[in-house]
Amino acid sequence: MLTYSHSLRGVKKGRLVLTSALRTRVSRSGRNSSLQGAYFIIAARSLGLDCGPMSGLDNEAVDKEFFPGGQVKSNFLCAIGYGDPTGVFERLPRPTFSEVCSIV
Repeated sequence: MLTYSHSLRGVKKGRLVLTSALRTRVSRSGRNSSLQGAYFIIAARSLGLDCGPMSGLDNEAVDKEFFPGGQVKSNFLCAIGYGDPTGVFERLPRPTFSEVCSIV
């Protein structure tokens, strides 16, 4: 359930009815926060940190535990730090550009 304290429009029985404009904002904010998260991971990796992004979690439980005010919503989690070198997998081989692409 989405709640926004700055707007009471569309409230029925304590639930927010998503208008078309609000639906668009929610959709865009999800995409934008994912992109910002990707930039964050790239920056962390450029500093030599290991990153373990995770999705498919119980966002409601995460929000309740870490953002009890309800103004912030989680998108994904990312473990960041220095992994144990004996347990960190090396990057798998990647094909070269010419193996997968051609310029026409």
